[in-house]
Amino acid sequence: MNKDTISAVAIDTAGIQRYVFASNKLKENIGASYIIEELLYKKLMLSCIKDAAIKLNAWEDQPDKIALLAARTRLAEVGYIGGGNCMLL
Repeated sequence: MNKDTISAVAIDTAGIQRYVFASNKLKENIGASYIIEELLYKKLMLSCIKDAAIKLNAWEDQPDKIALLAARTRLAEVGYIGGGNCMLL
């Protein structure tokens, strides 16, 4: 692999929308959305990058830059988070 090659891991929760919206009660929808957020962002994503010395929201500081290319010591970087999806670079 080239030293400037970057791999991406995309995580998508679109398949569980039926679970989130199984009820027409707002409280239950919010609760289901919260569970998905906890699992996706706080459990799965953090476990994927726990050994990589990164700042999770570094992409917010310079969204047009890929920090992995500038700082060769980084092992991973958040590319995108939102709408039930996330991408790790």
